[in-house]
Amino acid sequence: MVIEIRIKKNELNNNIHVGYGEDADFKCSQCSKEIDEGFICENRASLVLCQDCQDAFPMHKCKHDKEQTHKHIKFIRHKEDAKL
Repeated sequence: MVIEIRIKKNELNNNIHVGYGEDADFKCSQCSKEIDEGFICENRASLVLCQDCQDAFPMHKCKHDKEQTHKHIKFIRHKEDAKL
């Protein structure tokens, strides 16, 4: 299963991306570190990165969209008791 990203409003009324999924889904694809915040590829939802691996990731390895732009979307992990 992959992480599902939903846009939510935080306490400041700003849009944030919140990730929903199984605990096993919230591991970096590169280093396997468990993450509460990270990046997910908009084209390959199976690619999830921690901050360190995102910083080092060669973006040319990912498939580009039609406009030849590419994004990794920053998200926070949904937790029942967490404030957004």
